[in-house]
Amino acid sequence: MALYSDINQRDMFSNHLVTDEESVQQALFNLFNTNKGERIFHPEYGLDIEHLLFELMDDEVAFDLRNRIHAAIINFEPRVQIKQLNVDMDHDNYTYPVTLLYSIKGLSDRTFTFTDSLTTKTN
Repeated sequence: MALYSDINQRDMFSNHLVTDEESVQQALFNLFNTNKGERIFHPEYGLDIEHLLFELMDDEVAFDLRNRIHAAIINFEPRVQIKQLNVDMDHDNYTYPVTLLYSIKGLSDRTFTFTDSLTTKTN
């Protein structure tokens, strides 16, 4: 029996729910793809990073991105226990690759991985 379940947002016409790991992955994807202020009835939800993606790529911006992502996960995804969060720089592709290693509260001690890539707006 699943501990967590959500509507399958990739196939909303399906009766199939996403559960546990898939549910959390979907929630993280939504968090990473929502700008702060974008949700009408929950304006504080999302990542407050859009303005940082207009800055020149450097270690300070990567550090700030990491801190904002970390805070957003802590605030908006209580099912996630962060084990490691890395924000790197890929100058050739004008991106900040993000790798999150986490466990899911209430499930086994298994570690899961979520990856995303934040594209700069200065290329």
